[in-house]
Amino acid sequence: LRRSTYGFAISNVLLDFFGGLFSICQLLIDAYLSGHHFSGISGSIAKFVLGFISICFDSIFILQHYYWFRHRGIV
Repeated sequence: LRRSTYGFAISNVLLDFFGGLFSICQLLIDAYLSGHHFSGISGSIAKFVLGFISICFDSIFILQHYYWFRHRGIV
């Protein structure tokens, strides 16, 4: 199995990770500014779930690239 991400451009994964993070932060800030009502999050549940899933998958990929298999070349 080729588990290494050697040669893969990680920049798009990092951009997607921060996009999901900022999307969820925007929902939380909007909920806070609307008087601590979290109806903004429940009204936009698809945006919240998409951001969360994006962060989860990107975290796995980032760990794979920078931590788990960083010293391995092409297998």
